[in-house]
Amino acid sequence: MSLHQEYWNKLGNALTNFQFIEESIRMYLHFSYRIVSRKLENRIPFNFSYKDVRKESLGTLLEKFEKFNSNTRLIKKIRSLTKERNFIAHRAYLMTSEEQKDDKYLSKQIKKIEEIIDKSNKCFYELNKETEKVSDIFESIKTRGGEP
Repeated sequence: MSLHQEYWNKLGNALTNFQFIEESIRMYLHFSYRIVSRKLENRIPFNFSYKDVRKESLGTLLEKFEKFNSNTRLIKKIRSLTKERNFIAHRAYLMTSEEQKDDKYLSKQIKKIEEIIDKSNKCFYELNKETEKVSDIFESIKTRGGEP
C-alpha cells in the first residue's frame, strides 16, 4: 500500500473513532435523561431525549456530558481530543498536490494520525465503561420501577 493510501485509510479510521466517541456520549446522555425523567415522573416535566443531542458536535456533547458525569480525568482526555478531532474533520482532508506526493510529509502525518487513533481508542474504551454504568442504572430502575 502506498503512503498516500495508508494516509487516507488512517484518516478514515480516526474520523470513525470520533464518530463512535460522539455517539457513545449521546447514548450516555440518553440513559441519563431517561433516568432523570423516570425519577421526576408526574412531578416536574423533563422532556430531554436522544433527539436533543443527536446532531450535536463533540464540544457541545462534552459540555452536556460534564453535567451528568464526575469522571474528570475522562472529561479532560476527551476535551484534549477536541482539537485533534477538528483537525481530522476539517483540515486533514485538505492537502495540496505537493503534500500528497511528499513521502516525508505523509509519513509525518500518518504518525500524527496514528497517535490520535490511539488516544481516541483509549477514550472510547473508557467512555464505554461509563455508558455501561449509566445503562445499568437505567435498567435497574426500569426493571424494579424504583430507586437504582
